[in-house]
Amino acid sequence: MESFSSVINGRDGETLYNKRLLNFIILVLLFWCNASCLLAAPARDAARGVPIVVFNPLSWSRTGPVDADSPFPGENPYVALVDEQGKVVPGQNMGDRLQFTAREVPPLGCKVYWAKRIPNPLGNPIKTSASTVENQYFRVQVDSTLGVISDILDKVNNRHVVPYGSALALLQVCSKGNGTKKLVGGSEVVVMQRGPAVGLITFDHENGDSRFTQEIKLYDSVPRVDMRSTVDWDWGVSKNKSVLEVVFSTFLSAARKTLGNQLGSTEWNGGNTGICGVKWLDMSTSGYGVSVLSDTKQGFQASQGKVTLTLEEPSTPGEDIEEFVYSIYPHKGDWRGADTDKRSYELTYPLSARVVTSGIEPTKNANSYVTHSSPNIVLRLLREPGKDGSVVLRFYETQGKITNCRVKLYLPVKSAVETDQFEKPIATSTPVDGDVFSVKLLKHQIRTFKLQP
Repeated sequence: MESFSSVINGRDGETLYNKRLLNFIILVLLFWCNASCLLAAPARDAARGVPIVVFNPLSWSRTGPVDADSPFPGENPYVALVDEQGKVVPGQNMGDRLQFTAREVPPLGCKVYWAKRIPNPLGNPIKTSASTVENQYFRVQVDSTLGVISDILDKVNNRHVVPYGSALALLQVCSKGNGTKKLVGGSEVVVMQRGPAVGLITFDHENGDSRFTQEIKLYDSVPRVDMRSTVDWDWGVSKNKSVLEVVFSTFLSAARKTLGNQLGSTEWNGGNTGICGVKWLDMSTSGYGVSVLSDTKQGFQASQGKVTLTLEEPSTPGEDIEEFVYSIYPHKGDWRGADTDKRSYELTYPLSARVVTSGIEPTKNANSYVTHSSPNIVLRLLREPGKDGSVVLRFYETQGKITNCRVKLYLPVKSAVETDQFEKPIATSTPVDGDVFSVKLLKHQIRTFKLQP
C-alpha cells in the first residue's frame, strides 16, 4: 500500500503526476482557510459569467495552462475569462473541457476567473496550420512526411533550436538483437485543436502491431513546447524485447550539461558517455540553453548536443496503453536564470481548476496561504490535514546555496515542529512570530515541518 508521501513524491523520484495530489492540496487550502475563497452567497451574477477557481499547488506565483470541466460543454468553442482586475484571457471549449492560460496565480493559493461565451475568438495568439503551430514564444515546424519536428524557432531570442536536416522528438525502438529502428515516415499529421488558447498537432507511427501517437501542443503565453506520447504496445512482438526512446537534437554540441532530480542538480562535463536523470536535463552555453523536462519515470542520456529520454523499458504485461509527457524549454542564459527546476515542477504539477457550483460565490479573487522569500526554495504541501488540523510542509533547496528562508503564513498557526520523513518530531518547536517563521537550509538540503493550527 503506497503511503500518501510516496504518492506526493511520485513512485520514482517525485516525477509522476498523480491527480490525487491536486485533489488533496485543494482540500488542504479549503480546510485551512475555512473555504474563505468560496463562501455561500446569493446566486451568481449571470451577466458577469461563471466563476472558476484556479488552484496553484506550488510555492511561487505562476502562469500556466488550465484544463477544466467546461461550464459550456458542447457549445460555442470560444470563451472569454476575466479576473477581478478586469484582465481578459482567451479560452476555448473542446468537447466537455475548457482550456485557457491563467496568469499569475498566487503561490499555494487560488485565483478566480469569470467565464462567458463569446461569438468570436479573442485575438489570435495561437496560429495552427497543417504543419506548424506557433505562439508568442515559438514556431514549431513538423515534417508531415516523416512525422517529426523539423524546426523550432525561438522567437524571443531569434534562435533555431534544431540543426538543419535533424529531427527533434524522434521516437525510436531499441530491440535486443534487432538494433535501433527510427519511427519515421508513413505518418498522418492531423490538427486536433486550433484556437486562441491552444494549438495541437498529432501524428502516428507503427512498429509491427504496436502503435505510437505523438502530440505537439503550444499554449497561449506559455514558454514551453509540450509533447505527449501514447504507446499501444503489441505485447507478443514489442514490449518484452524493446525499449522506447525519444531523441532531441540541438545546436548545443559544446554545451555544459546539468541534470536535475528531486534532490537538486548535478553538473556533468565529461566525454560522450551517458548520464541518468529524473526530472530534467539542461544543455547551456554562456548565453543560451535548452532544457528537456519530463514527468516520466525513466532517465536521460546526453552527448554532442543530443538528448535521449527513455520513455519505457521492458516490463511484465500490464496496461497495454501508456502515456508519457515531456517538454522542450529553450531559454536565454543558464538553467538557474531560466528557472528550469521550477518549470519542471510546473510540468509535473499543473494548475487545477474547479467550476463554482450554483449558489456559491467567490468572495476573494486571489489568495495565498503560504509564501516564502527564497527563489531557490521549493515548498510543498505533503498531505491532507490530520485529525488535529495539522499539515506538513517540506522545503527543498534546489540550486546549491545556503539559504535563510523566511516563511509567511496566511493561516492560524500555533507551532511549527521539524520532523523526519515519517513525521516524527526531531527538534523542538520553531517559534512562529505572529504569522512568520524562518528556516535555514544547507546546499540541497530537505527539511520537513509539521504546522499545528
